[in-house]
Amino acid sequence: MTAAGRRRCLLQLAGLGLVAAAGPGQAQKPLQWDEVKARIRSRHPAVAQLSVPALQAWLRDTTRPRPWLLDTRTAEEFADGHLQAAVRADAVGSAMLQLRQRSPGAAAVLYCSVGHRSSALADALLARGAQRIFNLEGSLFEWANEGHAVVTDGGRPGKVHPYNRQWGALLRRDLWSRQP
Repeated sequence: MTAAGRRRCLLQLAGLGLVAAAGPGQAQKPLQWDEVKARIRSRHPAVAQLSVPALQAWLRDTTRPRPWLLDTRTAEEFADGHLQAAVRADAVGSAMLQLRQRSPGAAAVLYCSVGHRSSALADALLARGAQRIFNLEGSLFEWANEGHAVVTDGGRPGKVHPYNRQWGALLRRDLWSRQP
């Protein structure tokens, strides 16, 4: 890898908050929602961000067609808890298959834990010609933190997979489905 490639890779890792700004042995700065959301918006400017209250209102509005809800997390994360009526699509191929099955013109709202993975997938779908694609800003962590329901595959109340300890810090601890 070239020096420029290594530098770009390190900058990407740092941008995701995965590289500690402090030296070895020092505590990493806790993630903050406003910084995470700003980073996602700046990395994926073409993706329309939909707030949790806006999605909640849309789902309650019987005069509007319901959006497709696409969960872009792993099977393990999905099994612990997800939005009711969501389907899992964690790659471009599976997401495109889901989108082809929807009514023409129907909107799709993608989500993951905090919005990084879902925004990246939304970008990829938009690049392939998909339309009416939204990312749920704050994704499942913010949804659950605000007290909205999360269900398991059997429709029972669920909890949220914390992804890992660092990202799980953005999720209320009582909502964790397991220790990361």
